[in-house]
Amino acid sequence: MAQDSAVRFEGHGLVRDWDDDDTDDKYEIDGTEIRMMSPGTWFHQDVSVVIMEQLRAFFKGKSCKPFKKVGVDLFPELERGRKQKVIPDLGVLCDMSKVNEKGVIEGAPDLVVEVLSPSTSKYDMNDKRFKYKRAGVREYWLVNGSQFIKYVFDSALPGDCEEVELLGNVIESTIFPGLKVTI
Repeated sequence: MAQDSAVRFEGHGLVRDWDDDDTDDKYEIDGTEIRMMSPGTWFHQDVSVVIMEQLRAFFKGKSCKPFKKVGVDLFPELERGRKQKVIPDLGVLCDMSKVNEKGVIEGAPDLVVEVLSPSTSKYDMNDKRFKYKRAGVREYWLVNGSQFIKYVFDSALPGDCEEVELLGNVIESTIFPGLKVTI
């Protein structure tokens, strides 16, 4: 199976659920489709670490907690075969009751950060963005090289609108006042 590729299975019983899986395989689930995740590049890892260090410093001693590469079941109420399970590069969660006994986040994190790579950029910028928005993620950052793209999903905006900012190497959060990250 190719890395970062999607494989479709017909029939709901053929897709292993994270709850049944005791392997270290990294994959995302989109209904009956499994997307294998590659380990990432040096750049991807380096940028992730730089951002995570800044998130940890900002949230130290606060109720919200940053996370890295944690499984997220965006819609835990959906039956097997319709699940939307993702593994964001980074994120911030404020409601710790969403973490189940296996360490999987059930429901939307508050902030999600994805570091783009050539093999996943289209998926992260389109499919994942819409999943995150639909699930209730409040802010979504994409890192493309040395630039940030910020999406703010605000229910106060009319219709299907979202606030989008194309930024340089510094980003300031809209939902967490005072949070400023530099790459």
